[in-house]
Formats: sequence, structure tokens, C-alpha cells
Amino acid sequence: MKEIGGYFEFGGGLFLCDYHKHALKFNSSRNALRYFVKKNNIKTVYLPFYFCDVIYEALKKEKCVIKFYSINENFEPILNEIEKDSYVYIINYFGIFSNRKLKYFKKLYKNIIVDNTHAFFRKPLKEICTIYNCRKYFGVPDGAYMYSNIKSNDELEEYEVLDQMEHLIGRLENNASKYYNAYSLNEQKLSNAKICKMSKVTSILMGGGFDYKKVYHKRIKNYNFLYKNLSKYQKLKLPRNLTFMYPLYIDNAKEIRKKLIEKKIYVPLLWPNVIESMAPSSIEYKFANNILLLPCDQRYSLEDMQTICNFINEFY
Repeated sequence: MKEIGGYFEFGGGLFLCDYHKHALKFNSSRNALRYFVKKNNIKTVYLPFYFCDVIYEALKKEKCVIKFYSINENFEPILNEIEKDSYVYIINYFGIFSNRKLKYFKKLYKNIIVDNTHAFFRKPLKEICTIYNCRKYFGVPDGAYMYSNIKSNDELEEYEVLDQMEHLIGRLENNASKYYNAYSLNEQKLSNAKICKMSKVTSILMGGGFDYKKVYHKRIKNYNFLYKNLSKYQKLKLPRNLTFMYPLYIDNAKEIRKKLIEKKIYVPLLWPNVIESMAPSSIEYKFANNILLLPCDQRYSLEDMQTICNFINEFY
């Protein structure tokens, strides 16, 4: 029997207005991918060498044949021929690929899966499986969206996150370093989680807890500030108005990353598995080793961006 009355639950019935309101909801982007592969009976997927190894693990769980391809200096696939009925996994690195470019990849390879985990605000294209990640942009314990030919995932259970909120609440009330182990534990739990729908907690937050317009414009403002003020060091050709993090491709990145972290400016090392597996002469190794992902999200002001720029200027 349904309970009526008593104390309020978390959220208390917020109005749902998801940014990706027409997408299917999952507990993680890797499980969204697994679900798409399973439902479409996909046997072979082409992955870039420059990638997160959780994608590889997700595909192996679905017993896919995995073939790898290289990318060029513009992050585009170097892939001339693919097997019939196979899929090409396209990572929209830092959100640099426009929808026009993604349409080109669709025309070129026919069957593609677009990973927009770095491009939450990029609208999906029809007839292209597109996956988004909530945790890359917002303080939520789980969550991913997927647009595809699949109309429903109602048979799935909702993910439960009762014991996976400590790192979020802890950082809100204290500091990140104190709760980093709790964050890592949450990542591990998500990595091993079965395919589920998005948790109720994340659904409520994504449905009514964020001012998406404000978040979008603040991220762009911060990104463009770094774009302008660090251009003299930048070795990548980047567009303006991206919303993930600012990828600064420079020499001495390892040393600068260490010093930034000492200053409590936390700069992640994206995909260390690439450094371990690729030759130092490869473009993938160079990207993984020498791209600094500088934070420019909605939590920070232009003064914070100036602090980052000042430190890098002092280093050089």
C-alpha cells in the first residue's frame, strides 16, 4: 500500500524538466552503451586507441569483437574500411566535433555511436545513437542519457544510490581531498553495476535541480576566458564556446599538473591507460600525456580562471 503523508522525501516532487527529456535514462554511460549493443545485437565495434578503458570493458561484457583505430591531430578517425554491419564508436573529444562533422562521420561509416560525454549541451542527431554523461557536468551520484532507435527501457530496475552520496555531500560541506576515497569507491561501484535506469535521486536533480541555461553560459564564459588568455601556449586547434573543460596541449604538462594539484587546482589525467599501452611516438600517447584538462565549470568565476592563468604564466 502506498504511504501517504509524513515527512518529505528527498526532492519532494520537483517538476521534471530534463535537458534531455526525450532520451532514455541509465545509471551510467557505459551501461547505456551495453544496452544499445545488446538490443541491436551488435557484434563488432571499432574503438579509438585514445579512449577510456571502461568503454572497452563494457563492450567485452557484451562479447563484442573490438577493433581499434588511430586518430589524427584533429582527433578524427583514421579508418578507411570497416566490416559490414559493424559500428564505429566516435568520441566527441572535449566537444570539438560539430553536428555537421558528426553527420559527415555518419555518411562515411554508416553505423556510428556518438559519445557526447564531453558535450552535454550538444543536441543529438536523428538516427545516430548518442550517449551523454550526467556526472561529467553535475554533482550527481549516477546518470546517463541515450538517444537511439530503442523506444523504452522500462523493464530495467532503477539504480539505488543510498550509500553513494557521501562524496557529494562531503565536498559540499568540507573539501574534495577528504572525500576522494569515497568518490573513488562510487566510481568503482558504478563500474561494476548492472544495467539499470537512472536513480530516483539523479532523476529529481536532473529534472528540476539545475538552471541549465545559466550553467551553459557560465561554462562558455569561463572556457572562452581560458581560450583567449592561454592561446600563446596552446598547440591544439580548438573552437570557441565549448562547455566541458579547457584542454591545454603543452610541453611539460606532467610537471605543471603536479604543481597545479599542489596549489589545489585539481587537473585530471585523462585516460592513463593510453599512456600505459601506446608508444611514446604515437599521437594518442602525446595527447594523453600532454593535455591538461583545466576546470572551467559553473562552480567557478572569471577570477578563478585568472588564478589558473596566472599560475601557468608564472610557470613559463
